[in-house]
Amino acid sequence: MADMLEQNGYPSIEPLDASDDELRQEVGREAEARLGMTYEELVEAYREGTLPDTLAVNELVILLRFLEYSGGIPA
Repeated sequence: MADMLEQNGYPSIEPLDASDDELRQEVGREAEARLGMTYEELVEAYREGTLPDTLAVNELVILLRFLEYSGGIPA
């Protein structure tokens, strides 16, 4: 499948092995760069359901859900 994606112009996909702390740091960097928000502000808006429906937000929320599932986001 990876070959098919690359043949159609999609970038290759490499699995990421990161700790919860590393993932939080990366989400924080991306939240700042893409949305001008800190990690804490992103998590608060995510919990409140006040994030806009944009591609940048959706990509970050996917990562937040990984953290939430692993217990990396405290309740």
